[in-house]
Amino acid sequence: MLVPLILFSSTALNPIGIPVDGGFLQTTEAGSLARFQYSYDPQADFQELFARAQSQAGKRPPRIIKVLQVIVPDIEAEVVQADGKKEKAQSSMSRGEQELCRRYFQGYQSLVFANTNGAARIQPFEMVLKKPVKNLDPMGNGAYWLSAPTALAGVEKAIRENFFDSICVYYKKPDNVKAGLLGGAIGRDYGVRGSAFWTQWVHDWKAPVGPLNPNAIVSLHEWLHNVSYYTHQVMGFTAVPDCHAAEEHGYWSRDGGYPQWQAWNRDLVGKLIPSEVWYRFDTRSPERAPSSPAKGEEIAPGKFYSWQQVSGEWMSKLPKLTDKGLAQMTGITDLELKLEQFSDQAVCLRLTTSSVVASTYSTQGLESLPVRLDNVLAMKRLSKEPELDDPRGGYGSAPIESIAWIRPKGAAGEAPDLVLVRTDIAGPVMRLLDTVGRPADRSVIGYIHRTEPKTNEQVTLIALKVRLANPNSPTEVGLLKLGKKS
Repeated sequence: MLVPLILFSSTALNPIGIPVDGGFLQTTEAGSLARFQYSYDPQADFQELFARAQSQAGKRPPRIIKVLQVIVPDIEAEVVQADGKKEKAQSSMSRGEQELCRRYFQGYQSLVFANTNGAARIQPFEMVLKKPVKNLDPMGNGAYWLSAPTALAGVEKAIRENFFDSICVYYKKPDNVKAGLLGGAIGRDYGVRGSAFWTQWVHDWKAPVGPLNPNAIVSLHEWLHNVSYYTHQVMGFTAVPDCHAAEEHGYWSRDGGYPQWQAWNRDLVGKLIPSEVWYRFDTRSPERAPSSPAKGEEIAPGKFYSWQQVSGEWMSKLPKLTDKGLAQMTGITDLELKLEQFSDQAVCLRLTTSSVVASTYSTQGLESLPVRLDNVLAMKRLSKEPELDDPRGGYGSAPIESIAWIRPKGAAGEAPDLVLVRTDIAGPVMRLLDTVGRPADRSVIGYIHRTEPKTNEQVTLIALKVRLANPNSPTEVGLLKLGKKS
């Protein structure tokens, strides 16, 4: 098979992407690998995702997730402003605005289907409240939001108990109310009628309807809080990142040409959460005991796995590697993977040892870290977020990295190199990684999970043991088999 050569921009000097899997790995000017997309145009990228989801759903039925949309046409409440003054707070949706709420909810459904690659489909249900909501939930300093229990007070028994996977509430914020939250979400443990919920006030009535409508994206984000609850507390997938972990993974809100963190949402739903989590999405089982082991903890390390066989369920099929496991598999007795955080919350993962190693080894501090191929994987961001119309999706000069590696000095054998790869692009990178002997995509040894201590956000990497064909490369791109027969 002939692997396609790198694509070039009009300057013929600035690589913009490496074709793989029908899309491309976005490259940076420093030779690192940024993200995977099908197009720099977010509409085209989404349409490709949706088409692939339809194809996959034709091969395997998606998990049906039942979500009740509650529309609040009228609010007639009393609020206390920050100065202590009491006021009436009123809002009313027209029939046209209620129909827009339905359209925004349809956009959210399309996002879920496309971003899960057809592994999950929302089955929508609807409830329009007939009477005005009389109360809002105070948050202090004159700020309010509307929770589902407050919105549904007096009518909650009309909702079938233990039936819905989530309940969402769309409402129109009264003009004289200070918003405490654009949206808010609660797990099943404090939910409504045995269901998790989220609520949101419709904040943009003028944006075009569709999957990338800002209200649809807010729905996806708030629903992902429900997903975090179910995956962590019910299913045991504790390595699933929270939907607020974008900065820790090096994202800006307008990365990839997408608005409103949607590049992050796309990769979280479709890459950082394995597809089998969606196919087996469990909202009804009892909560796990706090002492229950996380997925992967019970699997002993020490063997190779094929990514093709485990990619859809790597959190449950791969061993969860500790520093002790990494040390055992490399022979570097004091090997550790340390997590450090930049000032903007982005993180750096650094392999450390006191031993002499045969690979490039960096001890530089965070502020002076170069973008290069070494023992450090920095999910660093640009100093300011890119523009939506950036022709490179904001990644051209991004200081983000995707690979860290280390080779013990004097190491022999077929696989002396420990290679760590960012989970969101692990598949494409493994297919292109140039190795001697065992191919990279059959050399997976486990996954690594770290928790950022300040924000408590989850970060995962996929670990490989290989022999790199070009260990002297100063760049990540230089590790790939571009234009070679394989």
